[in-house]
Amino acid sequence: MTRVKKIILVLLIIIFAFVFAYSGFVLLREYTMRERDSKTFDDLADLVMLPEVSEEPSNDISSSESNSDKTDLNNEPNDVSNAEPVVVHKRNLEPIISKNSDCLGWIYVEDSAVDYPVMHTPNEPEKYINLSFDWKYSAYGVPFMDYRCTENCDNIVIYGHNMKDGSMFATVVQYMDEDFFFSHPKIEFETVDGCKTYSVFAIVSLKANDSWYSYHDFKDETAFDENIKRMRAKSLYKNDVKVEFGKKIITLSTCYGASYDDRLVLLAVEE
Repeated sequence: MTRVKKIILVLLIIIFAFVFAYSGFVLLREYTMRERDSKTFDDLADLVMLPEVSEEPSNDISSSESNSDKTDLNNEPNDVSNAEPVVVHKRNLEPIISKNSDCLGWIYVEDSAVDYPVMHTPNEPEKYINLSFDWKYSAYGVPFMDYRCTENCDNIVIYGHNMKDGSMFATVVQYMDEDFFFSHPKIEFETVDGCKTYSVFAIVSLKANDSWYSYHDFKDETAFDENIKRMRAKSLYKNDVKVEFGKKIITLSTCYGASYDDRLVLLAVEE
């Protein structure tokens, strides 16, 4: 073997060793990051969990007396037409909002990976695309609401990564499976104002610049019907969920497809 060939061989060995070492470093970093972020989300889920309330009937006399006060002397029920709507809370968001004021709420799909806080930073639209809940670099990021939305707008758009390990909004991709689509019909979105449940009605492939992403306020019934008709026509599956004007929509969006601007969205209507 000539001297030149020996030098080339040594250089190749060094290059391959470097590539191998770097690949190992990247894999280790991704694993460490995944474990760290997974623990963070688990801790946050534990933090927002409300204590279980006993369903045993109360023997409190005062409670019975209070119930008896709900009818007048003629045994007719009190007028409840002006009663405030019932606010339902399934989680206590205050502890995590106190940890990070960018946190707006919580998104949840039963029997899936979706069980995460939702961030909202209108002045920094993609702040949490590669940032963890505790402000560290993260390939996973944290689901976040479109900067043009508020928790009270008519179409709440929430973004999340489609991670290969099945976490974050990879669940949205699972809705392309027919059995999964029909067996996971509900999405919960909770803010400090209460928890609302949405019924899934479409799974749709879009481009990142599709007009649906900028459609947040439903002020015109005709435009609403046209938009919903378009999305249902593009949906991979059809169901009988009613989508009526005046009801709010939630849109979960993630990257999916061969092109950089390909997206997959899951649409659900407020019950």
